[in-house]
Amino acid sequence: MIQVVLYEPEIPPNTGNIGRLCVGFKVPLVLIEPLGFSLADKALKRAGLDYWDKLDYKVYPKLAAYFNAIGYISSDLSSSDLSSSDLSSSDLSSSNLSSSDLSSSNLSRLHAKHTTHNRVICLSKYGTRSLYEWQFSAGDTLLFGNEISGIPLKVTQKYSIERFKLPMAAAIRSYNLANAVAMALGEAYRQLKWPLIA
Repeated sequence: MIQVVLYEPEIPPNTGNIGRLCVGFKVPLVLIEPLGFSLADKALKRAGLDYWDKLDYKVYPKLAAYFNAIGYISSDLSSSDLSSSDLSSSDLSSSNLSSSDLSSSNLSRLHAKHTTHNRVICLSKYGTRSLYEWQFSAGDTLLFGNEISGIPLKVTQKYSIERFKLPMAAAIRSYNLANAVAMALGEAYRQLKWPLIA
């Protein structure tokens, strides 16, 4: 299932609108803290209308926690890039390893396990390829930066996440975040030929 991830969102009406989109497309929404608002914010609920209670959403304290939860480590990362902090306790216990056992060979084994999981792409005005060049699969994660500063380059570099962009004339600096999410979900829907949602 496609997942929409908002990295440290700042503006409650945008998140409310994106929540409504996610309900409409039947996809989960993930919020990465810190948030620029409370989930009890009236503007958030107003933008989401009465759909917020129907939304499948989760909040994570940091992006690494979300990646651990979905078992994501980019195939571009080598075992030398990994540390015990990049792996969840369940990863260690299921592999019969303690944090002191994280040798290069053991990390390579864990890395191989993780690379079979979800793919993550980032939507950014600094993307080097058009989103319409991406071939979606049902397990993909769409990562969006916040409205003020986007997502730091060091974050996408650390996790080897490719940045994609939406078509945009030079006359504007960026799209509204909720509009960008709508365009991306629409393209995923088109490619995957999801049935009409009743």
